[in-house]
This record gives sequence, structure tokens and C-alpha cells, in this order.
Amino acid sequence: MRATSKRRGIEITSISRPIRPSDFKDFDIILAMDKQNRAFERWRFRETLPADGANKVKLMCSYCKKQT
Repeated sequence: MRATSKRRGIEITSISRPIRPSDFKDFDIILAMDKQNRAFERWRFRETLPADGANKVKLMCSYCKKQT
């Protein structure tokens, strides 16, 4: 993935990590790689998640555009 993105002029300098409850407060959008990663509702957090939490988690490829 890093090599492909670099060839396209995009450098990835960070690594992924599990979503934390504080992310819902700290970020407007949280990108998940696939539907399994997006299914945070099944996770067990000690903190209560915000009611709009599901709206903040988007699939990364939902922002992809097909190149012609």
C-alpha cells in the first residue's frame, strides 16, 4: 500500500490503530478500511459513545473516485 501510494505522490507516514472512544470527540471523521473495522458498535468500551458516533465512521473507499 505504501509503495502504491508513493508512486501516486501520496506518502503515508502513520500507521492504523483501533478506534478509541476519545476519537469520537477529537475527530470529525474517522476512516475505517472495511466494514468489519467500521462495526465499532459491537466493541466494549468503558466510556459511553456519542449518539452521532456511527455517523463519524466512514469507509475509506467511500471517498475513492473511479479514474477514467
